[in-house]
Amino acid sequence: WGERRHGWRALSSVLWVPALTVAACTVLPFLLLPRVRAFGGDYQILPEQVTGFSENVSLHEVGRLRESEEIVLRVQFFNEEAVGRPHVRPPRLLMRGLSLPVYRDGQWFGHSAAGRRARAAPPSPISEPEVDFRSRALYLLRGVPVEAHLIRQKVFLESRPMQALFALYRPVKVEGHDPFLHREPIMRPSDQVRYCRLVEPGESYEVVSMVPQFRPAQLRAAGTPAPGGMYSYYWDLPADIRPVLESAAAEIERSYSTATDYDRAMAAQSYLLDTQRFTYTFDLPDYGTKEPIEAFLTETPRGSCEQFSTALALILRAWQIPTRLVVGFKQGEFDPTTGIYIFRDKHAHAWVEVYFKELGWVEFDPTPGANDVAESTSGVLGMLRKWAERARGIMMRVHHRLGAEWRGGVIGYSRSQQRRVLEGLSDAAARLAAQASAIFHALWPEMPDFGVAQVVMLVASITFVGMGLHLAGRWLQGKLRRSRRRGRRDRTLRFYQELLRILRKKGMTRPPHVTPREFAQAAGAQLAEANEDGQVVQAALGLVTDMYYRARFGGYELTDVQWARVREALQTLARAKRVGRTRPPAL
Repeated sequence: WGERRHGWRALSSVLWVPALTVAACTVLPFLLLPRVRAFGGDYQILPEQVTGFSENVSLHEVGRLRESEEIVLRVQFFNEEAVGRPHVRPPRLLMRGLSLPVYRDGQWFGHSAAGRRARAAPPSPISEPEVDFRSRALYLLRGVPVEAHLIRQKVFLESRPMQALFALYRPVKVEGHDPFLHREPIMRPSDQVRYCRLVEPGESYEVVSMVPQFRPAQLRAAGTPAPGGMYSYYWDLPADIRPVLESAAAEIERSYSTATDYDRAMAAQSYLLDTQRFTYTFDLPDYGTKEPIEAFLTETPRGSCEQFSTALALILRAWQIPTRLVVGFKQGEFDPTTGIYIFRDKHAHAWVEVYFKELGWVEFDPTPGANDVAESTSGVLGMLRKWAERARGIMMRVHHRLGAEWRGGVIGYSRSQQRRVLEGLSDAAARLAAQASAIFHALWPEMPDFGVAQVVMLVASITFVGMGLHLAGRWLQGKLRRSRRRGRRDRTLRFYQELLRILRKKGMTRPPHVTPREFAQAAGAQLAEANEDGQVVQAALGLVTDMYYRARFGGYELTDVQWARVREALQTLARAKRVGRTRPPAL
């Protein structure tokens, strides 16, 4: 082992020079060389079925990124109405992306498909003047006594380009460095924010949203409009699954109160939230050729947020209540050190919006347990759970802080940061030259003022001082090593003193003129005569004595296994029978 340790020391003494060379050849160019910005990077456009991004959502599969840890958005929320705009937590943490009104063949489609469907439909003889999906006054709830919070969101895009800008509902103003963002990008009747180009990772934007807080009494009194007009696709139902949906609606009416449209929406949501009936899972069953929602409501009540939200939207349409599916992100992770909410791919979510007259679209989420906080537990388990959550919170804060430092100091290292580093190096060199000049002028007043030569001399002096400190450290290291050796020697003496104490209790003492090995042979013979397992006791005594010789006189350091054998041998000797009165052993 000593030779092996010496080999490792020799190898490390050889490797530290190339290690410093490699560090100098990588860190210094990184700090000093100019940055080249890459244009037109290879960004992967997401497949259509990924929840949160797409205008097409298929119920036959879960989006590929639902369990991914990749960060998509970083969002800060501010109170727009408060002085200084302090950080706030929104009443509903749903970052809304796209709304999808058309459902057919197990898929949801966006407003482009809805527009084609509306243009192809014959004119409706029914006139519904109260159904004005494009009314800005209704969208902003002008003239309606509703509590609403104005919340500003600073959104930082992290991983992939997107055209739909995510925001709390209802967004009323979008701001950014690009002047095109100020050209009223909020589109109706979808009420979603789209941009004229793809917003790339690294860019940011700000959105001000009016988040209303509706009271149940308001929603019950408002009700929902009857179907009709050019937006009839909000009530559309596939004819082949209408009987299944009407059967589910009838079952809900038998179990819950459904006096108003709001009560029907809450009843259907409670029906789907019942974990005795339905199970939330990413492991979707194989629907085969069967319609997914028909199978979900009748045969395989397992699904993800897409299945739950689709079932709610279509059951409400069976009652002629206008609905649409919404995709985006829910809950996220809060970083208290920065005040930023982090949304990952796994936080992608789907929920439902129901249209109420004079109030507009209102959010309902029927998915059980998706991104919700677990119930608290009392007793010892609750305490352990709190400690585990607290430890996890500390680890997450450290992780996010290190990640922020890595992104800011390494990945996001900019030209301005590079300029600051170079200016700092230049200032440090100037200060060092001035200090060197002052030191050498104090020692040698007649010395010419050659700044470079003085810096070289100062560096040489520092080098010699450093070498002296290194030698002093090596000397101190040797002293500590010798002290550790004495500690190991004391440990060896202790286990041999324990052996002598045990033998004294057995009736044998070691005379001063007898060597340890002679004493072990004589004492072992007497113990062998007095005990039935005498050979085992004699062997244990010989083992302890042999280890004492190797450690005390041979400079050998016992391994953990050998220490365990010594302790076991001492225990064997302690269990042995006494020889007689305490006396020196017969030699």
